[in-house]
Amino acid sequence: MLNKWFRWIRLIIIQIKYALSILAITFVMTSCSKTSDELASVASIKQDILTFKTTEEFNTTVQKVNSMKIEERSAWEKSQGFKSFGTICDEFYATIEPQNFKTIEQVNDFVFANSDKIQIYKNAAGDPYCEVQEFDNSARYLMNKDKMYIVGLTVVKQFAEGTVSTDIANIEVLKNSKNYTDLRANLTSVAYKIGKQKLAASTVFVQSDEVYDENDFQESGWLGKYWVKYRLVVRVKAENTFDGSWTYNHYVIQVSNYYWGVVLFGVNPGFSTTYNATIYTEDNNPLHNYSYNRYETNVSMNEHTPLNQYLAIGGGQINSGVHLLRYIVTGSNIKGCSINADHLY
Repeated sequence: MLNKWFRWIRLIIIQIKYALSILAITFVMTSCSKTSDELASVASIKQDILTFKTTEEFNTTVQKVNSMKIEERSAWEKSQGFKSFGTICDEFYATIEPQNFKTIEQVNDFVFANSDKIQIYKNAAGDPYCEVQEFDNSARYLMNKDKMYIVGLTVVKQFAEGTVSTDIANIEVLKNSKNYTDLRANLTSVAYKIGKQKLAASTVFVQSDEVYDENDFQESGWLGKYWVKYRLVVRVKAENTFDGSWTYNHYVIQVSNYYWGVVLFGVNPGFSTTYNATIYTEDNNPLHNYSYNRYETNVSMNEHTPLNQYLAIGGGQINSGVHLLRYIVTGSNIKGCSINADHLY
């Protein structure tokens, strides 16, 4: 009787093991199918998006691309099989004819109608510039038309309010989100991180200065001679951005030529401009041994859109305390503008 009871229990155990094995096989097959679907979706979108293995590779490429001339960057983008958001905006900006605008209202209406590519930016003094979108974003030539790129297993998108990063499996959802409102609705149950926020500057340590010089220059045209007020601008900026795991230190020198119309327009075509910039920074975090750095650049350029010369982009631990100590900037263009600035913080 007892042996019969054991045989019955053994039969039940065998049946349970068989059922569990079938369940496990079904689970694995379902999981594989889901993973394949996700990878297929990601692969279809990744055809027009740059992918970087690590953040270090991304930062190195930022430096490389922003130091290129227009023709070099165009050739590089073609070799990568995509056109960047920065290039799309630059090409549109090159078609603008500032002389056609007679009033500030006309400019505002035009900018509003093309706000996906251009904007009105005002400096600390309130001077209005007609600028391309994301003109001060170091990643503008690495973002695709949807303002996205991939680093490792993370996809990043730039919104008007700031940057958002999430797992690459959510790339479709992130792509279809037009703003933060869409994002919150679409990613209610998915983890994502908010990086640099434009509407909450206090969350990012930033030091930023704009140095410029203006000059009235006499030009000649088919109607005779006329005067144009040109402006040479050098922007100096340092910021620490946090991606959720690491703090990265960005040091930026940006040189631009403008002239006054109804507002300040970028010069097109460009003309010869030279500058030299030296910046001194310090990391006052004792964990980093109070590191001290000096960066220098000397560049001649012939560009009509803002040129971003990224002197250094370094990675540091969380809560790094890198900040500017001093900058020395000299520059001049053939229109008579000259800058000689030495600022100590």
